Amino acid sequence: MTYALYPEKKSVVGYITIRSEVRLMSWFTVNNLQMSTQSVCLVVCLSALWLAPASAVDVLKDAEDMADYYSSASIAQLRQESLDLMASGHHVEAVVAIQQLQGTIHRIHGVNSLEQTESLLWLIESYTALNQLEEVDRQHEFLFGLAERSFDEEDPRLQYARLRLASWYLRSTRYRPALSLYKDISEWAELDLPQHAEERNNVLLHALRREALTRYVSGICCASKPLLRARDLVKESDNFDFEDKQMAQQDYLNILMLERRPKDALPLLQSLAEEHRGIPPTLLGFPRPSDMASVIQGLIYQRDEGVRPYYPAVTENDLRTGPTQHFPPVLGYPMPMCGMHFQKLLRGDGRDGLAELYIDVSLRVNRSGNARDIEMTGTANAKIRRYIKYALRKSRFRPRVSATGEIDPTRYEFRQVFTPPETIQGEGVGSWNRLLALHTCQLTIR
Repeated sequence: MTYALYPEKKSVVGYITIRSEVRLMSWFTVNNLQMSTQSVCLVVCLSALWLAPASAVDVLKDAEDMADYYSSASIAQLRQESLDLMASGHHVEAVVAIQQLQGTIHRIHGVNSLEQTESLLWLIESYTALNQLEEVDRQHEFLFGLAERSFDEEDPRLQYARLRLASWYLRSTRYRPALSLYKDISEWAELDLPQHAEERNNVLLHALRREALTRYVSGICCASKPLLRARDLVKESDNFDFEDKQMAQQDYLNILMLERRPKDALPLLQSLAEEHRGIPPTLLGFPRPSDMASVIQGLIYQRDEGVRPYYPAVTENDLRTGPTQHFPPVLGYPMPMCGMHFQKLLRGDGRDGLAELYIDVSLRVNRSGNARDIEMTGTANAKIRRYIKYALRKSRFRPRVSATGEIDPTRYEFRQVFTPPETIQGEGVGSWNRLLALHTCQLTIR
């Protein structure tokens, strides 16, 4: 910028020139080139030294307003582009757009700004869809680091961040780190925080239930302890309704049956039956991952062959057929099976006739929750029937109880089907068997 031609009018010429430069550099910012808002302000500040004080203030305000306008327009444009690409399933292109959005947010708000929380969650979703789970892990860790730097220990938002990271650790089969985060949340809940009392109860209840689920699917003792705390929390608090209390009671009862503690469960079971005028029998599933693994090894592979966990894990709701899988990771209801093992038991290809495949099961459930007198009919072949029968013997049930609190010996009948459900159904302990299967099915034979 030159003032030699008109030294007596340098303020007016400089002001006009600077306005043009601000517009040009704002255009560079909008188009994601290497020109930041800070660079715009630096040029303006240096140039404004040539101007009268009043003119300098006007130029700085003009530069700030224009940079904010163009930056907001850029964020809105990239945000909508990212959403459109994700919705259409173009996740490779979505990652590029989201990364550009991230860069813009970093230039405007800073690298450690919480403004990028939404775009980080989008990155996680797209990387998960692309099966780039190392990137998913990196983004989860970065997102949690943002929360740690932004919130005090007493802030409930930090606990929500812990819940999110712990959920990822559970899905990626890192159970000990997940349990460590749940422990941190429990310690936070012990603090005297009257201003967060209601939120404290909600966060703690969620953490206790997730801790119990983590212990169950991993086989780490003992899932009943956090569920007992959850039941007592719901019972003593006014923040939860009748349905919450009923669910907490049933979950604790069901986990006692799964942990082979019928003497502790039966009094609660009888009380619940009297209140509801009887309760039906329910298949709860395998008590531990080792029980399902023993069925797999005993009927499909040689007993002396070892198994090791496969990392990384698929996500909880990702039951779709992958690009290299003939069957989904888990299929079958109410008894879940591993897709890769089911294929070994099925004659020929068989996928087209999966919807017509079924087994009608009839059995009795004793006081301990064990299956007795199992009878089967249906279209499934002998190998599949043998697998299901062995799995039912390894599983635990909640027995049928009459309105008077007595164990009802009436036979329990249901149909086992093999079409994969679109999502995992239910939230209580009764639905956890599918999650246990989803984790246990990730076994690689050495």
